[in-house]
Amino acid sequence: MTRPAPPGQAGDDGESTIELPADVSHDIGRFFDAAGNLSRKGIISGPHYTLEISCYVCSKLYGIELIPYRQRTDHDGTLDNRRVIIRFMNCPHNRPLRIPDPGPAHKRSYDLLFAVLGPRCSLRPSEGNSLLIYRFQAEQVPEEMQRNGEIFEAGGDFFRNRTSDTEVHLG
Repeated sequence: MTRPAPPGQAGDDGESTIELPADVSHDIGRFFDAAGNLSRKGIISGPHYTLEISCYVCSKLYGIELIPYRQRTDHDGTLDNRRVIIRFMNCPHNRPLRIPDPGPAHKRSYDLLFAVLGPRCSLRPSEGNSLLIYRFQAEQVPEEMQRNGEIFEAGGDFFRNRTSDTEVHLG
């Protein structure tokens, strides 16, 4: 597996494509297929299992040091001493991705946001059996995303009009 190029140093289109080890990619792809089937049958509905996969993938690709799941409070991990949150969406029903307010510059709850769109997510600019990862600085959240009460939201038009930083193909 290779690590993505720094922003602005990726391929001509600004996006880098990452391949996970074949066995991991295959297992994650099968997992998303099974999760979709279980969701359609009404057996599961929450995003926590897929959020954990997204955290794992981001940690491996970007070198994020994750905080153990049950010990997390306002962020998921750190990268170069910066607090990171990872948000995941795989909903096929055009619901926006909900993102916490990072807070004022002098006391931010996080510094970096990684937004991950799964293979079934209606917010994706195109269909595909992959994870699309978008990286944002905390100050971009209030500048570019729509406020909805205490949180910010990013809908389909937000993601359709930008290129992902990284695409991870699933088996």
